[in-house]
Amino acid sequence: MVSRYGEVYAQWRADPQGFWAKAAEGIDWIRPPRTIFDAEAGVYGRWFPDATLNACYNAVDRHVAAGRGDQAAIYYDSPVTNAKRRISYRELLDEVATLAAALADLGLAKGDRVIVYMPMIPRRCSPCSPARASARSIRWCSAASPPRSSQPASTTPSPSWC
Repeated sequence: MVSRYGEVYAQWRADPQGFWAKAAEGIDWIRPPRTIFDAEAGVYGRWFPDATLNACYNAVDRHVAAGRGDQAAIYYDSPVTNAKRRISYRELLDEVATLAAALADLGLAKGDRVIVYMPMIPRRCSPCSPARASARSIRWCSAASPPRSSQPASTTPSPSWC
């Protein structure tokens, strides 16, 4: 197989905005970009400043919607433990939806900031699994976002489950 790296790199060097505009055509946008790069937006500028997308939809949902739900989204192969696991896009979508529902049940909403611990091994990331992703740990993780209630942040549970 011959690498196209040199060709692709040359296209990017010749016209960075044109290169990324073409690449952006492969993304499902909520609101597509009209401006590709705003050099005046901060020290480093900003790519696609007027666009809106859902990164999770692009990474998972659209593959299920396109009929590839049974295709592997993640392969796990550990030479240390000799464990192997295949997770399909449909299974991954179900896991993501379960976690999203649990976070919503805790009152998280669009714009809130959450820290989610993602281990190097695939396992169920569900609030029903008491091993790590308990409601207590999710509440602690939500402390990264400003509290919505009158409860002071200092009463937020400590991450003793780590």
